Amino acid sequence: MKKFARILVYFLVGIIILSLISMFLSPKKLRVEVEQSIQAPANICFTLVEDLSRWTLWSPWAELDSNIVYAYSANTSEVGARMHWKGNEAVGEGWQTMTARRKADSIQYSLEFKGWDGLAYTNMYFQELNDKTMVRWTFDGSNTPFPLRPLNLIGKSELKKSLEKGLINLKRLAEDRANQKIYRGFQIKETELTSKNYILNRKTVALENIQQFYTQNLGSLFAKIQSEGLSLDGMPSGLFYSYGVQLGKTDMAAAIPIQEDLDIRGVNTVSLEPGRVVQVDYHGDYTGLENAHKAIDEYLTDYGLEYAFPIVEEYMTDPGEEPDPSKWLTRITYYLIHE
Repeated sequence: MKKFARILVYFLVGIIILSLISMFLSPKKLRVEVEQSIQAPANICFTLVEDLSRWTLWSPWAELDSNIVYAYSANTSEVGARMHWKGNEAVGEGWQTMTARRKADSIQYSLEFKGWDGLAYTNMYFQELNDKTMVRWTFDGSNTPFPLRPLNLIGKSELKKSLEKGLINLKRLAEDRANQKIYRGFQIKETELTSKNYILNRKTVALENIQQFYTQNLGSLFAKIQSEGLSLDGMPSGLFYSYGVQLGKTDMAAAIPIQEDLDIRGVNTVSLEPGRVVQVDYHGDYTGLENAHKAIDEYLTDYGLEYAFPIVEEYMTDPGEEPDPSKWLTRITYYLIHE
């Protein structure tokens, strides 16, 4: 019995000694660095990283929990931009804040994990070489309490895999955007349009009443077209002169394109000048239109383009003839501003 107790004591002492050695030899901080070559301009890669609201498109941790709840500061792409996330055990809860930024060159975020003291920092660097961009992603953790330092060795491999996965996701997205002009699954097209004439009814309406306003005005517009013997030049459209999302309202018009000039008595008219536009063809019911608008907005940001109001949504499919919403086609058009 004494021999067994002695062996047990030796065993426990050995475990303690090995643990202390592991603590002494383990790094004080968790540090990881990975890199990836991406066949896309640095600016396209950078914009996917600088805007915190776009991290969900490529972040490796977004794949671990599809129900993560995010909250963002008013500005999501400038120094001081802040994001709060809360998810399952795999992703935890914390805050990410932009602390430094050099356009298309480098960006730094601080990371604060709930239940863990100190800040970690993650940096991304973008070096453009010919038609490719080398992206380097580093993670520099906070000082780890002495007894927990072996966790830095254990966690390094998994964190490295996560960062590598994130860069692979970023590579796919950036290359789709650069080479195929695909944003959020939508094909972006730049083209030239001739002038377009519309008869319309315009009003500022609550966002929840857009569909009601539109359908209520189409009948009177079609009646005017018929009474004046006018010729259609496309499908019924919505013309949007403002977003007004924060106010819950939008300045919009129910409109129908016509071939004739606009000298028509007793009706409001507008002519959109010829010019270069950005377009997306959206298939589906109208509840998903916002994602198509976001795709265009991201394209404009990547290429430094500006647009002029109104934004045009042309409803190419008549729901009365096609009852399946998945087959409805809406063509969204943004008119570009050229200096």
